[in-house]
Amino acid sequence: MKGLLFLIVLLSITHMLNSQSMERYEHIENDSIYLDFINPYHAPITVNITPLDSTKSFVKVKPYALLRYQDTLKNALIIPKQHKLDSSSVNVNRYVKFNGRFGDP
Repeated sequence: MKGLLFLIVLLSITHMLNSQSMERYEHIENDSIYLDFINPYHAPITVNITPLDSTKSFVKVKPYALLRYQDTLKNALIIPKQHKLDSSSVNVNRYVKFNGRFGDP
């Protein structure tokens, strides 16, 4: 039983240390917040970005892109600053549906 518990703890720690996610870069220009997405994986990623119905009127997106290793999707999401008062951290899921898949289509 102790061995099983040790194995579960070891696997969960290993998973947390080895997991990756899409990197992003935020910058502010001309009263808008611009988000760039960077692919940290060695495999290409197909990215589909769709604005939510509630944010379609003011959010601008690049709807489709193929990102190679260390490639950057510049200005993938543009949010006017008047709709985001606190620009310290942007929760992407509040504005768009982000769908990324590994591999070329």
